[in-house]
Amino acid sequence: MLLELKLLSVPSACYTQGWLKNNHWSGLTLAERKRKYELIMALSPVSTEAEATVIVDNIADVITSSGGEVTGREEWGVKRLAYLVSNFQEGSYYKADISMDSSDVKELERTLNANQDVLVHLISKM
Repeated sequence: MLLELKLLSVPSACYTQGWLKNNHWSGLTLAERKRKYELIMALSPVSTEAEATVIVDNIADVITSSGGEVTGREEWGVKRLAYLVSNFQEGSYYKADISMDSSDVKELERTLNANQDVLVHLISKM
């Protein structure tokens, strides 16, 4: 029990060096606070190519309206899903490289979850 408490305690060096006192984001401009993410999403195969382009553009607008930017975009085509999602076995895959503030990722998650044409998505930090 005593060993567990020692492992969970914070080393005093963190306090003396200011790791826990100071916010490391303070003093940085908004452009310097942006992190790079990779967004991979599978859209419903029922939607046409034009509709899929509109959906991807709307998601890109959400990213840019929150102060982020889309640095790259790829269409991977229709691929088989690992499991059934909303009774679909296939999805149109898209990949986007984005940079945005980490606090705005939750808003992007909400937008992707609310969109019925987005079957699954993954946002990973690069």
